[in-house]
Amino acid sequence: MAQLVLPRQKLQSRDEFFLDPNLVLYLPLYKLDGASFVSRDHYGHLATAFGAVWTPQGRRWDAAGDDYINTDSALPSLVTTTKGTWMAWVKLDDATPATYHIAISFGDTDALEHILLGIFQTTGLLYAQVYDAGVKPWGLQTDAAALSDGNYAHIALIQNGTAPILLVNGVQVAQTFTAETDKTAWFSVCTGLDNGRIGCINNNSGGNTNYTRNGNVREVILSNRNYSIPEVQNYIQATKWRY
Repeated sequence: MAQLVLPRQKLQSRDEFFLDPNLVLYLPLYKLDGASFVSRDHYGHLATAFGAVWTPQGRRWDAAGDDYINTDSALPSLVTTTKGTWMAWVKLDDATPATYHIAISFGDTDALEHILLGIFQTTGLLYAQVYDAGVKPWGLQTDAAALSDGNYAHIALIQNGTAPILLVNGVQVAQTFTAETDKTAWFSVCTGLDNGRIGCINNNSGGNTNYTRNGNVREVILSNRNYSIPEVQNYIQATKWRY
């Protein structure tokens, strides 16, 4: 089994790239300060920021609700996959926000079809769901708020091909399925997906909506392999010194 290649604390030149071919997208956003930039992974996908101003603390979402990062270019490397892992270090000024905040999503511009990871409004629950052709095969949410105001947390969604799980700071916290007719659903069944976003969602002819506001995102990882919980914990241990 391929192993997750972890970064060292002091990385230089090409050694700072993750070389695991299963790692589809690695964006250390505290380093990537241009309007457009290339992911630091095996693929070198182009990503483009709209708003989402760079700071040494990563990309900053403002209060206006119009900031996001376009990750369309990563989609072709994911469309046939049945397993995968999404991870990010995030911070919200208000961890129980008034509106839905989407952290990572892939959507169908013209239809109700998407995969997303986000934070519920007012309750602050971490949630993930899949919609396929207007039907939700699974939805999953934590039983308690995932973040605390003004503090970084590591969030993760793992689909192992049997059922998804959510992790907060490397722990599979208490969580509940809100739909579970097909817990195996992932990119391979969502054949209409045509866009990727960090910080919002674009689907069902609604344009970009559900923006993350008043917060930071520092590192985003998308893999086409389901990481084990110890692998996620190892990654957190290797990177948490930055937070």
